[in-house]
Amino acid sequence: MEDYFPDYIPDYIPEATVRGTMTELAEIPQDDVDYLTDQMMEEQPVILEYLYTLKDLPIVFEEDTKFTEAERNYILFVGIVIWKVLRDDPRPLRQVTWEDLFRVVDEMEYFAFTHAKKPGLNIAARAIEMIENHPEPELLRFITDAIRTDFDDPDYPPIRREYLTGVFFMFQVVLTALLNCRET
Repeated sequence: MEDYFPDYIPDYIPEATVRGTMTELAEIPQDDVDYLTDQMMEEQPVILEYLYTLKDLPIVFEEDTKFTEAERNYILFVGIVIWKVLRDDPRPLRQVTWEDLFRVVDEMEYFAFTHAKKPGLNIAARAIEMIENHPEPELLRFITDAIRTDFDDPDYPPIRREYLTGVFFMFQVVLTALLNCRET
């Protein structure tokens, strides 16, 4: 389709693009990872610092939360995939500021608190609804899959169960902040 419609930009990034980027990044040598993180530091320093330092975590975490090296590496990897997919999209991104990021955190925390109080909340149905109505459903599906426990591999994802909700929240913050900075 690209050959016939070179200026065509789909409404959202297709699953094949997300999966291809994830596979490409999972297989690159360490030297290229360093280059990629340098590139991300230049283009999106706030996002990289947020993912790398894991400071200013959302309130779903306790203040003394300590991630293992495997958890930190996994969080950084998923965050880099999100950034790279959006970076390679034809719609340019402006640089996310700390103000942009904290605004998203505040909005998401407010949303979570107001919806958690609603009677009869069906979390699975709400998750499906979020994916179906999201501007980038395949990226949100990737994030959801990235934190979903694999019953065949108890070590996947390498995030402790009690941190999964918070890590999902962090990935949502990163995705939303980047999307809010995407030029349309």
